[in-house]
Amino acid sequence: HLNHHFPSSVVELSSCEQFNIKFNEIFEHRVNQILFESLGNTTHIRIHDYLNENQSPDIVFSIGMRIAVLLELRRRLYLAMGQLHNAFEKYEELSIYAHQVTMGIQRLKTCGPRLLELPVNDTVMNTGIKTPESFGKNISEQLKKLAGLTFVDVSNKFEDFNTYNIMAELSGTLNQLAVSLTTIANNIRMLCSIIINGTQYTAMATAAAQIMGNHMALTVVSTMGHVDI
Repeated sequence: HLNHHFPSSVVELSSCEQFNIKFNEIFEHRVNQILFESLGNTTHIRIHDYLNENQSPDIVFSIGMRIAVLLELRRRLYLAMGQLHNAFEKYEELSIYAHQVTMGIQRLKTCGPRLLELPVNDTVMNTGIKTPESFGKNISEQLKKLAGLTFVDVSNKFEDFNTYNIMAELSGTLNQLAVSLTTIANNIRMLCSIIINGTQYTAMATAAAQIMGNHMALTVVSTMGHVDI
């Protein structure tokens, strides 16, 4: 019921600082509200420092992106591409399309191990000064239980946090799959008779075009943040 307190900006800074500050303010207000209503506590508790004690918002959003991508790949994309592969495999003359889909998924899965490496640590500098020993490992273990994925604490947090290389790699692989799907859609468009419903291959080509555009945007963004810390 607090969703209306989060009017997200169209463009956020890499640290998502606007969202982080807003969240801290709302959380702090709600905590004090509950304490006053239930315990009659009149002392205002400031919890901003506690919320940020062991995690920078930069790191939290970086980790969140990886988890979201992995879950979406597993729950939606792999399933949809598997169904498409099976549909093509029924016809020998379409086996080339089935193979293209299979290769695209295999390439995506090679990104999996690197997406599972989480840069869990303290502060933007990733020094870990304020975090307990084994903090990153413990967080990865908890996320593993919640998401059912084999997350690990990344070995080099500086490289992993201060770049978006893994996202650029994944986007490039998705872009390659989009190229294959567009080729397939256009071939079917040309080969099928006019009585075939054209909405399906048109929809696939449109979605693929969006992926290509997203890849270009992510590629440019990944080159920014000069001398980022």
